[in-house]
Amino acid sequence: MGSLFKEKGEFVPDKLIASNTLPIFAEGILLASGQGKLKRGTLIGKSDEKGYITGSTLEENVIGVTGILTDDIDTGTETNLEGVVSTIYLTGVFNPEAFIMDETASLDTYKDAMRKLGIFTKNVQEYE
Repeated sequence: MGSLFKEKGEFVPDKLIASNTLPIFAEGILLASGQGKLKRGTLIGKSDEKGYITGSTLEENVIGVTGILTDDIDTGTETNLEGVVSTIYLTGVFNPEAFIMDETASLDTYKDAMRKLGIFTKNVQEYE
């Protein structure tokens, strides 16, 4: 008789979500193509109805924060494509040490805007 359960993968906590005291809501987003491989925890902002890495520059406009990428995704290297569908967290309490953004950006620049969206930060201790 076959097994009713199959191992699909392994859960490895990444400490992105810092608390469940606030509801965590997510929604779909169309990420702009050509941004390469993006990791879970990347801060994403919107411009022209597409998502870009927070802190990056698009036509002299610096991209702000709309949400936090829920999963790793590859947007490819070609910029002329339609885009790649993914999901972002819109609200919740997150560990700022797990955030990824453009290397020229500073989290302090975006903290107030993130609070207004319902994205809060809380440092998470490493436990061995």
